[in-house]
Order: sequence, then C-alpha cells, then structure tokens
Amino acid sequence: MLLILVFASSTAIVSGSGQFGVSVGDWVKYRVIRLGHETAWTDHHDWVKIEVLNVSGTSVTIVETLYYPNGETFNRTESADFYIQPANLTIGDEAFSKTYRYPWLNNTIHISQITSRAYGGESREACLAEFSYSQPYFRYMLDVHEEYWWDKATGVLLEETFETTFQGYGNASKSTESLVAEETNLWETHGPPSPLLQLAFLGIISAILVGAVGIVLKRNKTKKEA
Repeated sequence: MLLILVFASSTAIVSGSGQFGVSVGDWVKYRVIRLGHETAWTDHHDWVKIEVLNVSGTSVTIVETLYYPNGETFNRTESADFYIQPANLTIGDEAFSKTYRYPWLNNTIHISQITSRAYGGESREACLAEFSYSQPYFRYMLDVHEEYWWDKATGVLLEETFETTFQGYGNASKSTESLVAEETNLWETHGPPSPLLQLAFLGIISAILVGAVGIVLKRNKTKKEA
C-alpha cells in the first residue's frame, strides 16, 4: 500500500503584525528525518536550507534549497511559509493561517506551549503549535498530526513533525517526517569537537596535572629537608 504524502511546503499567510526577528542573509539548515514506510515519501532529500532574501512589513521572502544524497540540489524562491513567524510569540498568539491548505479546519492555529529545547547544541526558548485532523485517502481515513516549534527570539522554525496513520491500522501504518534545525548564523551552533581540538584540550589538561603534581612533590621535598 503506497502512501504519498506532500510535506508541508505550500504558501502560508504569516499572521499578525508583529516584528520579524530575521534580516536579509540570515539562514537555517535543517536535517530531514524519516521514520516508517520508505514508500510514504514523494521526495527523498536529506537536508533543507532556507535563506532570507527580503523582509517587508508582514511578509518574508526566502530561497529554499533541497539537498539530495546524490549531490543534486533544488532551489525555489517563495514566501516564508511556516518557516518564519513573528518574533516573541506567547501562549495564545496566532501562529499561521491553515485555511489555504485545510478549509475544514479552524482559521487559526495558536501557540500552546513555550519551553527550552536544544538545537545545534544551543538551548533555545521555543514556541509550540500543534494540531490533529483526519482526511479521506482513497478508501481509507488518514489521521494526521502536525507539530511546529519556532524560536521565540527570532521566529524561525526549529522543528516540524508531520505524522500520519491509517485509521484501523494504528502504529503499524505510522509514517513520520521531521525537519530539525542543526546549523544557522542566527546564533552559535556547536558541532562535535574535531580530533585535533580534543588532543589539544587533553594536552592542556595533562600539562596542568603534571605541573600540579610537580608543585606538590617539590613542597613535600622542601618540608622533609627542613
């Protein structure tokens, strides 16, 4: 049974009149994580990178780049979609309109939680918006859950999860695709230290320990001679 899912990339309407926390040249790179059926996804890129091209009033224009395992890339210029929300959202604030995509849902999605989460080795204050719905899929009914985390200070997307299951089949039919922010120029990101850096750090620690031992031995020798 082939499940074809369109990952959330349609044009969204950014809500409110709040100020954006991004400027031209800001970028974020996301790792794509897929779990479940291999046949569930119509696209198989490993990474997504967005870069801000323009910020004007209540709209942001970005270039989105998809990176594929074979080295190919695909670029498209579009509105910020779900990628960027106004900065400093709080619980109860409207996130983005869903009527463009799901007319049967309520017009607005609201922030329901704010908590600290780690991205790229950095702790960020993140705002959550999530919702669930069901829709027909051929002769089946598909249960869908979408979850979005945005950085409170800048409004950029930190993580998105798009999860589906067939009614009546439970976890056996579950498929999940996520975007997780791993690199950005908006704040310092920390990758694993290089082997050379690790060796240098160990060398410094060893030198400190040797020096400390030497001082203790010298003091003991001085006391004995006295």
